Amino acid sequence: MSTHFGYGLESRWHDQYFARDLAVGAGGVDTDPLSVGAHNGALCVVLAAAGQGVSASDLCMSILESDDPAGPFEAKGDGPMIMVSGEFEDGAALARLILPDCRNHVKMHLEGALTGGVDVFLTCLAR
Repeated sequence: MSTHFGYGLESRWHDQYFARDLAVGAGGVDTDPLSVGAHNGALCVVLAAAGQGVSASDLCMSILESDDPAGPFEAKGDGPMIMVSGEFEDGAALARLILPDCRNHVKMHLEGALTGGVDVFLTCLAR
């Protein structure tokens, strides 16, 4: 992933990563949990390529939520999900998902075909 900072690049909200260089295998994978309670729609989850030659085919990202950071986590019933396909360069955003009001702790669930790894992190929406 690119370590350069500059105008127009993604800002990492307090360096809050759900996962870095995450590989998605058969059956999917869950990220680590982050505390996001009471954000009033100010956060966006970004899925970004972690390295050169990342390709995705029907890669789906959805939200899991819990009141306790240790779980259990369950799918957010009315939550959005994003499906992406394509080839991406290092640091390029595959998808952005505006985080709706959720319980206090959230994980992202990724499922589908992915070659390479992805970073999953929070960023703030401009207001």
